[in-house]
Amino acid sequence: MLNWKNIMKIAVTGGGSGGHLSPALAVIQKIREFKPQAKILYIGGRLGMENTNQPSIEQEVIPQTDIPHVFIYAGKLQRRWAISSVFLLIGAIPGFLQALFYLSRFKPVVLFSTGGYVSVPVVFSAWLLRVPVIIHEQTATVGLSNKIGARFAREVYVSFASSVRHFSAGKTSVSGNPLRSEIVAVMNKQRRIEKHQQQQQLPMLYITGGAQGSHFINKTVEEILSKLLEKYRLIWQCGDNHRYRDFMRLKRMRENLPDQLNEHLKLVKYVGPEDIGDVFHQADLVVGRSGANTVNEIMALGLPAIFIPIPWVTNNEQYKNARILVNAGSAVILSENQLNGESLLKTINEVMDNYDEYWQKAEAIRASCKLHAAEFLAQKILAYGSNKTNC
Repeated sequence: MLNWKNIMKIAVTGGGSGGHLSPALAVIQKIREFKPQAKILYIGGRLGMENTNQPSIEQEVIPQTDIPHVFIYAGKLQRRWAISSVFLLIGAIPGFLQALFYLSRFKPVVLFSTGGYVSVPVVFSAWLLRVPVIIHEQTATVGLSNKIGARFAREVYVSFASSVRHFSAGKTSVSGNPLRSEIVAVMNKQRRIEKHQQQQQLPMLYITGGAQGSHFINKTVEEILSKLLEKYRLIWQCGDNHRYRDFMRLKRMRENLPDQLNEHLKLVKYVGPEDIGDVFHQADLVVGRSGANTVNEIMALGLPAIFIPIPWVTNNEQYKNARILVNAGSAVILSENQLNGESLLKTINEVMDNYDEYWQKAEAIRASCKLHAAEFLAQKILAYGSNKTNC
């Protein structure tokens, strides 16, 4: 049994997608660097995407770390009213009771939230218990969870200046997006395209559908896989959706490829924190979704990208995230209604044929990134415990 007495205790919440989980992990890393004796409790959600029984990304990742954690049931909020909204709201009640129980027992000096539907009952419970709340918003727009949670927060931090207007001006600041140490470690390494040219290697594409994969993207890439592998090497993160079982199908397909093409393909279900730095180091071009965390990391690394935003995400969030890099000239948007094998292959070839131009624009916007957001936020969080008698 852990003894929490006389130790600084910090609660962290947020989840449902890698975009909420990764910045939380980045901040936890820095808290532990600055104050190794601090104790952290991560409160995540049990279920992932709406209308599925698939576990949340945090439920798959956090148990593989040494971070103390609990997972609660929480109903996902919807901006549009539907019959399903009733059941989702009912689902939030046990989540609130569980959050209240765990926070009352843990007694943190502060709660740090990165958003996602699981954060709402946790933030509200912290406010009832008079625990100070710090919120971070990763997206170019604003998630509904953080919009609600900000009403109960002492401080709100955002990745993009465009997000400030959605929150109370008196408590909102631009911090940038917290970057994992694995990403920071890649920043000073030699540029990929130069290295591959020197070694006479084919350029590397990192194709990803997000932490849980995208069946739509997977099927499209599958159409043109042989043509891609003739010109490029691929790291293909396809996910392991319980409904479509893409990984097993694609694994069998790979086994039937000619040897000279097979060696150009690395197929993985998920790229974890321990591997993401190496993947980005190898990549010349990223093709995939435009969640906030992905866009921020690509921006910080100065990588060109082709974004395929999820069209049904609330408030068209992924499209607006992608527009930041498209406007800077370092990325291209290929919408789902335009996406097929032919259009994807054509777009990849066009970007790679003009790679120097995209790379230079990517380098230019990289210079404007706030690269120390994780350190900044960790210090803000720790400041709440500095004057407490139990620290």
